[in-house]
Amino acid sequence: MLNLSEKAAQEILNALSQMEEKGLALRLSARKRPNTGMVYNMGFDEPKNTDLHYQIQGVDIIVDAETDQNVAEMVIDYAVMDGTPQFIFANPNDSDQASASSCSSATPAGGCGTGCSCG
Repeated sequence: MLNLSEKAAQEILNALSQMEEKGLALRLSARKRPNTGMVYNMGFDEPKNTDLHYQIQGVDIIVDAETDQNVAEMVIDYAVMDGTPQFIFANPNDSDQASASSCSSATPAGGCGTGCSCG
């Protein structure tokens, strides 16, 4: 099962509390890419009927069926690395775990940057 660290959950909930629109959940997407491993995106969105819904550490998370399979046993953490706050995706399902992918890139440690809207 997908999991969030306490720090990641706090950051997501803080960002969500600053949103004007209510009723949003954190949409997580994880897609396998040849030669680069997993590519992640996350942002706030309205749930759809076809979404799978989880509540983890107080965060409402929505995913599609493909993402659900790709993030089984993944942990999302949050840390400051080299002075930059970042979400980190530790995913044993990522075929290129040596370069743990981040939100929409395949860099060593991920932040909520390009392709993300988590705050």
